[in-house]
Amino acid sequence: MIGYKKNMLKIFYKGKIIPCTKIFFYKKLILNKKYKIKSKSKGKGFCGTVKRYGFSLNNKSHGNSKSYRKPGSIGMCQDPGRVFKGKKMCGHKGNKSSTTINRLFYYNKKIAIFLGSIPGYNGQKIKIC
Repeated sequence: MIGYKKNMLKIFYKGKIIPCTKIFFYKKLILNKKYKIKSKSKGKGFCGTVKRYGFSLNNKSHGNSKSYRKPGSIGMCQDPGRVFKGKKMCGHKGNKSSTTINRLFYYNKKIAIFLGSIPGYNGQKIKIC
């Protein structure tokens, strides 16, 4: 079953503010049932290690010049003579498929509102299982 993500919103329900996601959807759904929702996350482009993995910054002063957002050392010296596989380095972030489990909060003929967030941009195709 394919739908389209409309937007994110907040609902005041039972004294709490709950983040929700609105979806355009044309099939019949059951209220308060959990659904698996598959979609692609937003693409962030080529990112450094600070944005991609949350590495801490180096000092901006005390003799440090132009290298406070660098990852630091990536390997050892001559003994292995290489960089090990799986090393967290700069690269492309996002634009990968992800699955979330969300509960259906409200359903109308065309609009379904799920509790929680659903990855992706507004207007993106999503698959409900």
